[in-house]
Amino acid sequence: MTETGDHDLHSESLESVVALASENSIYVAESLLQDPTLHYRSMDTEFLGLRRILGNLDRPGVVMLMPPKTSLVREPDFKRWKVVQQVDFDGVLFDAFEQTSLHLSFTDFEVPIGIKSGAVDAEVVLLEALVSVHDGRQWVADFHDGLECRGTDLEPFIVTGCPNGCGGLSDKALRPRTIQDLGRKFKCRFKSIENWDELLCSGENLLRDEIGVVQTHNSWISRLAATVICNRKQICSTVLPTQATCPECDKGIIDSVAWKSSRSACVIIV
Repeated sequence: MTETGDHDLHSESLESVVALASENSIYVAESLLQDPTLHYRSMDTEFLGLRRILGNLDRPGVVMLMPPKTSLVREPDFKRWKVVQQVDFDGVLFDAFEQTSLHLSFTDFEVPIGIKSGAVDAEVVLLEALVSVHDGRQWVADFHDGLECRGTDLEPFIVTGCPNGCGGLSDKALRPRTIQDLGRKFKCRFKSIENWDELLCSGENLLRDEIGVVQTHNSWISRLAATVICNRKQICSTVLPTQATCPECDKGIIDSVAWKSSRSACVIIV
C-alpha cells in the first residue's frame, strides 16, 4: 500500500516472499544477509528483521521475490581425492571456504497480483528467484532462505554468543577449547571439513565416534550456506558464534548442546 498507493495485499498470501523491490530500493529478509548466529535487529524472534539495499531489478512496479517450492543440493563427487582426505582437527580455525559466494537469479515463473483497473501492466508481481551457493565457478546448492531449516527435525542448534551478555573475549584460543570440551562430553574425535564435497559426504565419511568441524571461520556467507545445506542433507549441526566466548559462557554452551539424532552425521560450524 505504501509503495503503490492502492494495492493492499494480505500478508497471509505472501509468507514465502523473502524480498521486495520497488523503484531504487530492495527490502530483504535479514536471514539472507547475515551470520546465522546474529540476532535480528528487530530483537523480536517473531518478527524477522528487514534490511534496505539501494538498487533495483530493472523492472517496473513492485516486485516480490519468492523461492521455488523445492531446492536442490549438488550430489557429492566420490571420485574426487579431497572427499577422503578428511584430516584430524588440529585446533586451528580458518576459512577454508573462501571461494564461496551467493548468487541471485530468476526463473520464468511470474504471477501478477496487483493490477489497477484499466492498466495494461501489473503494478505488483510475484517473481520466483533462486539464491545459489557457488564454490568458485562450481554450483553447490540452491536454498530458499536462511530460515528454511527452522522448525524441522534436524533444526541446527545455533549459539548466539555469550548468553550472559558479557560480549565475549578476544582470545581465539577459547573457541578450540570449546570444541575440545564438546569432544569430551560426547566422547568423540574431530575431523576437519575443508571443502563442500567433504561436507556433502560427511554422512558417509564420518564414523559414529567422529564429529566434523566445518572450517568456515569468520565468513558469514559460508556459515549461512553450510547451516542450510546441513539441514537439507539431514546432518545434525551446531553453529558456534564467530567471536570467542568467556569461560563461564563457554561452559553454558557445552552444557546446552544436544545432538538431535545419534544415527546421523554431526558437525560443528565454526
